[in-house]
Amino acid sequence: MAIGQSQAGGGGSAEPGRGGTGGIAATPDRAGADRRRRRRAQTIDEILGAAVDLMAREGVAGLSLSGVARRMGIQPPSLYKYFPSKLALYDELFRRGAARR
Repeated sequence: MAIGQSQAGGGGSAEPGRGGTGGIAATPDRAGADRRRRRRAQTIDEILGAAVDLMAREGVAGLSLSGVARRMGIQPPSLYKYFPSKLALYDELFRRGAARR
């Protein structure tokens, strides 16, 4: 059996969402994954920006995940998809700050 052929016989479907590995189907999957990666990175940047804004107004001790969520107009549990804790949020802020130097 050649690479890219399924056991059901054929080189894979060119239709998105139809499985297979050959032809055009791999490109939309990759494009979708890239789009999701870019969107995730953009959301993380938005979260970090909201955190910086909140700390600028309230001080470092005023940072809370619920405060960041309110600034973004989302529910606090949604932030846990990106940061498991406030400490993880601090860590990323410090990591990015150190990378700028």
